[in-house]
Amino acid sequence: MDTVFLWVTKFANPTTIILLFLAVLAVLVINKYYAEALWLSIGTIGIAGLFNPLIKLVFLRERPTLEHLVTESSFSFPSGHSTGSMVFYGTLFFLVPVFFKQPFWQWGLRILLGLLIGCIGISRIYVGVHFPSDVLGGFCVGLSWLLLTYPYYLQKRFVWRFTRKQL
Repeated sequence: MDTVFLWVTKFANPTTIILLFLAVLAVLVINKYYAEALWLSIGTIGIAGLFNPLIKLVFLRERPTLEHLVTESSFSFPSGHSTGSMVFYGTLFFLVPVFFKQPFWQWGLRILLGLLIGCIGISRIYVGVHFPSDVLGGFCVGLSWLLLTYPYYLQKRFVWRFTRKQL
């Protein structure tokens, strides 16, 4: 299972998230989905990229003393991979209806995104760099962001679309 979990954990590596973020951001901006682009950007850059590393400096929790299958140098709590995957892939989870109108594709993609987020969290424990509480903490940070900002995003999206105002 080492190969599988090493592969899954790469879906939340900073480089992977940055590249996927830039690709999705380009698609959103080109198609004039400015509210979506703003929401994705603030979450990915602000929460996953800046806020999560600052939280690590508050808790200063050391990583597990198990043998690690990957090299990590920062503190353990909360898991940055878990926060990043929840914020980035979670935002995509909510944005699926923007791109796909058929319920079959919406549910299929949402299930895949949910499984990916969960598997990334499990992979961080499996590769030995996080305690389960680190992963849960990262998921809570990301999910809190999504649930607190989603209604605001919907409101702004409606207003900007209705009044035809763009950023």
